[in-house]
Amino acid sequence: MAKTITTNMPKGRPVTRRHKKAFYVSCAVAVLALAAAISATIIQSIPQPITEDYFVSDDTKTVIPLTTNGNNTYLVYTHDGDIVTGLKTYFKYADQETAKNTFEVAKDQPELKNASLNGQYIVVTADESQYKGLTVSDIKQQTEALHLFQNTNQAK
Repeated sequence: MAKTITTNMPKGRPVTRRHKKAFYVSCAVAVLALAAAISATIIQSIPQPITEDYFVSDDTKTVIPLTTNGNNTYLVYTHDGDIVTGLKTYFKYADQETAKNTFEVAKDQPELKNASLNGQYIVVTADESQYKGLTVSDIKQQTEALHLFQNTNQAK
């Protein structure tokens, strides 16, 4: 039988060692859960390195590669079904140092107000007004038009 420890609590059940142990275990579990949630938030806020494999269209995104003057730029539209939910432009530089130097010089430009640095890429997140109302069909038409434009310019 559990030993009863009496307290000066009015109108309550006596607190047993078993109750105290359960309380301490509950507190420990709550602290661990809070620590895990904070860790997950911090880890998610650290930008993951971008690889060339990311720039492949799939069921959740459409990628439009652009090459101008030997520089690679990627327009990445994210979508849910046929509705476009986001647009990011990735400007690729030769290395991290070049991207960082370019970012530092240009970060005050209005076009880069939603920009961040991720390795050798400057990533610009578009305002919702730039893609709101677009569908995946619209993006595919835009892709075809851009490819036609690039092929015409390369032929010249």
